[in-house]
Amino acid sequence: MIQSVDRAIRMLLELQGARHLALSELAARLELSPSTTHGLLKTLVTRDLVRQDAQTQRYHLGPAVLRLAGVYLDALDLRTRALPWCRDLAVKTDAAVRVGVLSGTEVILVHHEPEPSRTARMAELGLGLPAHASALGKAILAFDESDPVSLWADDLTAMTSTTITSTYQLQVELSRIRATGTATENEEAVIGESSVAAPIFGSGNRVLAAIGVVMTSTNSDQLEHAANSVIAIANAISRELGADRLSRP
Repeated sequence: MIQSVDRAIRMLLELQGARHLALSELAARLELSPSTTHGLLKTLVTRDLVRQDAQTQRYHLGPAVLRLAGVYLDALDLRTRALPWCRDLAVKTDAAVRVGVLSGTEVILVHHEPEPSRTARMAELGLGLPAHASALGKAILAFDESDPVSLWADDLTAMTSTTITSTYQLQVELSRIRATGTATENEEAVIGESSVAAPIFGSGNRVLAAIGVVMTSTNSDQLEHAANSVIAIANAISRELGADRLSRP
């Protein structure tokens, strides 16, 4: 897995430098067989990170690279602003706090504040969660005006027995989130894990991210009490980022 990721990164860097390359040229530069190179290219093309020119058959970087760059730039200021608030939220709720941004059909964690009462701390920075099965993801999707749900096919990947598995069900859930201002998730992505999240807005009242707390499912009754704190912190971060829109309508 790590080797495949390393090869994919090297391929993107080669395309960045050379702009357009043929399959044979990429294979030679990466010192890989044409079949292995083609397999990597096929994966990257599927993700729109790479595109193939219909006339020349050469490969070049795709528009998804720009989207990833935009996510990264947004995340830099966002994480800086959110850091002290995340610590405050973790202490108030005695729960782990996550901040995530949407990237395709996943939410990428740009900050993780571990549960204060736990001595063992595992950093989750950079972890990808399925947006349709996480409170963070649903909080962003509900307020994203670009209709990101259209990225999915009708059937959504089931992570557990309680995961939402159709876009219709997801749209119904997003409507509820827009009405309440918060998104919840109970063992939809990971068995034994529940969470509540609220959107973070930026300049122009555009949804940038979401912040949420995650607890073990045995403590899920505490999520309702934590929701008000999550909303208050999300609103505070949004104001610092130049928004005047609040998480709760």
